[in-house]
Amino acid sequence: MVRAGQLRQRLHIEKSTQSADAAGQLTDSWASVRECSGRVLDVSASETFSGSQIEPTTTSLVIIRYPQAGDFPAADMRVSYYDGDISRTLNIEKVQRRDERQRQLWLHCTEAG
Repeated sequence: MVRAGQLRQRLHIEKSTQSADAAGQLTDSWASVRECSGRVLDVSASETFSGSQIEPTTTSLVIIRYPQAGDFPAADMRVSYYDGDISRTLNIEKVQRRDERQRQLWLHCTEAG
């Protein structure tokens, strides 16, 4: 069970959308589809070499209450929030229904550095 005191961070779940600019060109942007409270736990971090550069990756677990209405979080969405003064954006990789009573969702996310 998720206690309200553990869900301290204000999260925005965003979905990719396409819109036309003044010249008629389609551009990709992110629109917020849900604002909710949640908890972000950094699970692991790694670095990989790609060519001559190091690419850091952080794996995070985001815990939110089960949504009763509106857009349901999916793997093509992302989570953005402020961690102190720093804005973080986490790409949702997998959505896990944690219990049978539909109380909480676990969003498995990655953040590329």
